[in-house]
Amino acid sequence: MSYRNPPMDPASPQSDNRYISWSLRPYDLFGEYQIEAKLGEGAVATVYRAYHRPSHTVRALKILRPEHVGSAAMRLLLEREGMILARMQHADHPDHPRPPGVVVLLDQGEANGLAYLALDYVDGSTLRDQLLPRYAKRLKPRYAVELAAQAAEILDWVHTYFGVTHCDIRPENLYVTPLDRPRFLVRVGDFGLAHLPEPDLTRKLLFNFAMGTVEYMAPEVVQGTVEVDGRVDIYSLGVVLYEMITGGVPYRATSVPDLLVQLAETTPLPLSQFLIEPHTGVNAVVRRALAITPDERWSTMHDFVYALRWLQQRY
Repeated sequence: MSYRNPPMDPASPQSDNRYISWSLRPYDLFGEYQIEAKLGEGAVATVYRAYHRPSHTVRALKILRPEHVGSAAMRLLLEREGMILARMQHADHPDHPRPPGVVVLLDQGEANGLAYLALDYVDGSTLRDQLLPRYAKRLKPRYAVELAAQAAEILDWVHTYFGVTHCDIRPENLYVTPLDRPRFLVRVGDFGLAHLPEPDLTRKLLFNFAMGTVEYMAPEVVQGTVEVDGRVDIYSLGVVLYEMITGGVPYRATSVPDLLVQLAETTPLPLSQFLIEPHTGVNAVVRRALAITPDERWSTMHDFVYALRWLQQRY
């Protein structure tokens, strides 16, 4: 078996613009890893399935995109996610063990001039990838509710036993094993913009630089009117649930001002208009999750989990 030479370090003095757009390919070497396949790409990093040669295990390798080599903010965003995941691994509670959908950090470092995170690998793809090509952006309500319930249980653990609010829940950050299997698993990733319980100036700076997707942001986050708590994740997950069932988000917006206008002047179409067999329960659950005022939502993610599991029993 032959290997390609690893790409030149894009930060080295010998490199030039040709290397800013390089992409790792199967059999390339990246530090202790051998690349097997590209899994996905986000604004900050590219994710690969990679073989870790020392441990003989397959991992998900999240590598800073080369064009961000000179961006301290983008590197800090990736490193901050690693720091949060590392802290979460020591937050297991004997009465409430870590759910299987919590991503596990296995390694963190730098190779070829690029920062990376090595995470445990589970076969699957993002919820966005699975919604678009295979299901025409709509899922059966029972699948959608199960997906939302699993994500909510992970977030409940993160909120309760670690004090972290994700603040960037959207289909691109939810990872799902293939939905055609008898039992699928949901995982929550991308904690770079998460809100920590202690004062965190770094997050405020990063949020202004790389704020989450506007359409999934809770109104209080957009307006900056109240302190962030777990109810912002309830709202964002409610948007995801609405989108899974209807094929679209409740408010179409490309900017903060546009979203604020829609929040003030429009009301999302009820789910009953999209369901062949309308279910009053799902309408009520989603409507409460999408309440404009935080106090009108569930007070905790645990309560939202209970509502979703109650709803699941009725499908």
